[in-house]
Amino acid sequence: WQGPGVGSLTAFGTSGFASSLAVWGDLLWVGAYGDDENGMDSGAVYLYDWDGVRWTFRQKLVPKDSTAGQLFGSGMVAFDGGLFVTAPGDDEHGDGAGAVYYFEWDGSQWSQRQKLSAGDAAAGGRFGSSVAASESAVIIGATGARGAGDAQTGTAYAFRRVDDHWGDEQKLIASDGAGGGRFGAAVAIHGSAAILGAPGDGDYGDASGSAYLFRWDARRWWQRQKLSATDGDVDDQFGFTVGMSQHAALVGAIEADGRYEDDAGAVYVYGIPPYDCDGNGRPDECDIADGSLGDCDGNVIPDRCEPDCNGTGVADICEILDGTSDDCNGNRVADECELDCNHNHVPDDCDLANGSSRDCDGSGIPDDCERGCNHNHQPDVCDLADGTSQDCNESSVPDECEGGCNWNRQPDSCDIADGTSHDCNANAIPDECDYDCNVNGWADECDIAEGRSRDCYGAVGNCRDAHATPGCNDPAIETCVCDADPSCCTTLWNQDCVSLVSELSCVGCPEGHAPNGRPDECECFTPPYVVPGFANGLTQFGSSPCSGYIDPRGKSSNGVDLNMGITSVTLRFSEPVYSPGGRPVVVQDFSVTQTGGDPPPDVMAVEALSLTQYRLRLNRPIAPKEWTTVIAHVENACGIPIFGSGDGDRLDIGFLPGDVNQSGSVDMQDVNAFRQLAGLPTASLCGGRQHYMDTNRDGVVRVPQDLIRLRQLLAGTPPATRAWQGQSMNHSRP
Repeated sequence: WQGPGVGSLTAFGTSGFASSLAVWGDLLWVGAYGDDENGMDSGAVYLYDWDGVRWTFRQKLVPKDSTAGQLFGSGMVAFDGGLFVTAPGDDEHGDGAGAVYYFEWDGSQWSQRQKLSAGDAAAGGRFGSSVAASESAVIIGATGARGAGDAQTGTAYAFRRVDDHWGDEQKLIASDGAGGGRFGAAVAIHGSAAILGAPGDGDYGDASGSAYLFRWDARRWWQRQKLSATDGDVDDQFGFTVGMSQHAALVGAIEADGRYEDDAGAVYVYGIPPYDCDGNGRPDECDIADGSLGDCDGNVIPDRCEPDCNGTGVADICEILDGTSDDCNGNRVADECELDCNHNHVPDDCDLANGSSRDCDGSGIPDDCERGCNHNHQPDVCDLADGTSQDCNESSVPDECEGGCNWNRQPDSCDIADGTSHDCNANAIPDECDYDCNVNGWADECDIAEGRSRDCYGAVGNCRDAHATPGCNDPAIETCVCDADPSCCTTLWNQDCVSLVSELSCVGCPEGHAPNGRPDECECFTPPYVVPGFANGLTQFGSSPCSGYIDPRGKSSNGVDLNMGITSVTLRFSEPVYSPGGRPVVVQDFSVTQTGGDPPPDVMAVEALSLTQYRLRLNRPIAPKEWTTVIAHVENACGIPIFGSGDGDRLDIGFLPGDVNQSGSVDMQDVNAFRQLAGLPTASLCGGRQHYMDTNRDGVVRVPQDLIRLRQLLAGTPPATRAWQGQSMNHSRP
C-alpha cells in the first residue's frame, strides 16, 4: 500500500479514533469510542471509501439513541451488506449493561436497522465487549455478565439471522466458568465453529487465561473443548485475543513470556482436526468434496449428520430447501417439528408473526393456548389488563377464578371488604361460609358472643367441683370467682373457689355443664319431656302419680269433709331441666289449672330430688270430681323448651273417692276391683298397691280395714257424710 495520504487517517475533534477497525471490500470503518458529539464518550464510527487512489470520508455513524458514555465504536465486525458496532457502555438496561447496533446499506447510506441487547441484560454486563459475525450468525461477548451460580464469570450471546431480523438468542457460558474469568472478552467465528477467550480464567494462576471452542450443530452452539497454554502462568491473559480459520485456532496471551523477553506476549496456534460426524474414518469435507456424502446447504456438515426431526431419513434443512417441508420462521427446523400448541400445523411463533394468533401478554405463546383460569382463550393477565375480568384483591388472578366460598364469582376478602358478606368474628371467612350449625346465616362463634345462642351443653362443667388446677371451664363463672379471689385462677380451684360460685351468685352454665364453642341448639336435637309414671309391685317409677290417674282414696280431718287428698306431685323429666336461662328450677316454673271454674291449688314449694326429678307441694288437696293439671315450664341445658304436645309437659290428676278401677264413676265394680287388686302382687301401671287399696289413707294396705273404708265411701256411712256410689267426675279429662 502506498500513495499520498494513504498512511494516515484522522478525524477532527474526536478521541479514541481507530479504537476499532472493520474492512469489507473497498469500505473501511473506523471506530472512535471517545467521540463527544452526543455527550462525552458517546462514540461514533467513521466510514471511508477507497477510490483507487485514496480513502475518502463518506459518512459518520451514530446510534439513534446516542448518549454520553455509550462508548459506541469500541468494537466492530463487517460482512457483505452488514455491520455490527458495539457500545459496551450503553445504559438502557442499567449502567454499563451494554448494547450492539446493526447497520445495513439501504442503497444510499448505512442505516441503523436493529439494536441488540441481552435477554437478561443487567447493569455492569458489558454486552458488546467483543463481537464476531458471519452472514447467518453473530456472537457477542459480555465480560461482566453473570453465568453459572450467578457469578460474574462473563458470558456470550449468539443470535441467528431470521429473515431480515437477528433473533433466536442463545446464551453461551463456560462449563467451568468462575468469577472474574471475563469469558467473552474475545470471539471469532469460522463456518460452524467459534472460539471465545476468557483471559481472567485461573487454571494456572490468577489471570493465566483460557479459551473455549464451540461448534454449531444446525440448532445451537455446543462447547467442544477448553484450551489453555501448557506453559501458562499468572497474568499471561491467554485468550485476550482469538482468531480462527478452517483448520486452526489462534489464541493471544499478551503477558506471556516470550523467547527473548518476559511478558513479551505470545500467540498459541492449535490445529483443529477435521470433523468426521458419521465416524467413517474420513473427514466430512472430503466425503462432501468427492460426493460420497451430500451437503445440501453447503455448511460442510454432511446431510446424514443434520437433524431429521420428522424421521423421514432426509435432513430437515434439505426438505426445507427442496420445498418438502416449510420453515416459516427461517430457523432451519421443519414447521411440523416446531411447537404448535393450537394444532393448526403452523409453528406458534409464525402464528404470532403473521397475526393468525394474538399474544397479548408478550409471552411468546398464542393466547388461544393460554386459555386462562376462566377458559376464555385469553391469558388471565390480559383479562385483567383489558377489563374483561376484575381483580378486586390485586392477586393477579381474575375474581371469577378465585370464586370464594359462596360461589358468587368474587373472592371472599372482597365480599367482606365491600359489605356483600359479613365477617362477625374477623376470621376472613364470610359468615355464610363459616361454621353455622343452626343455619341462621351467622357464624356459631358470633351467635354465642352476641347472645343469639347459648353454649352450655357440650362439655362437663367443673366449676362446682374442687380440682388441683387453676381456673374452671366456664369462662363466665371463672371470671366472677377470680375477680374476687385471683388465686383461684393462678394456683388451684379449691373448695373456697367452689363456695364463691354460690356466695357471689355467679351466673354461667347450669351445674354439670360448660361451654364448648358450639351453640346448644346444635348439641341438642329433642326437647325434654315428662316421663310417664308406672309401678312394679310396690315400686313407683317415673312421675307420680301418672298422668290421667284418678285417686280413689279419701279421708276427712273433721269427720265431715273429704279434705285430706293429694297435696304433692312428683315430676320426672327425660333429662336435666332448668328454669329458662339455665337457672335452677323454682316454684314459678310450674302452673296448675283445674276444671269447673273454681281456683286451682297453687304450687307452694319445689324440692329437687335430682336434676331430672322434682317434688311439687300444693297449698291444698285437689278438688273432688275435678281434673287438676300440673304444667312444667322448663327447658334443657341447650335452652330447648319442654315438649308441649300431649302429656309431654304435664300431669292430669283426678280425685274421685272409691273409683278403684279408674272408670270415672263409683259403683259396685270398684269393690270387685279392690278384691282383685288385693290378691295380686302388682297393681295398675299407673301406681302401686297403696295408690288403689289404701282407701283409708293410713299409709298401710290392710284388708279388711281398707275394704271396710271403701264400703263406707260407697254407702255414705261415717266418717263419710254422703254416699259416693253413682258419683262421677264432673268433666272429661282435659
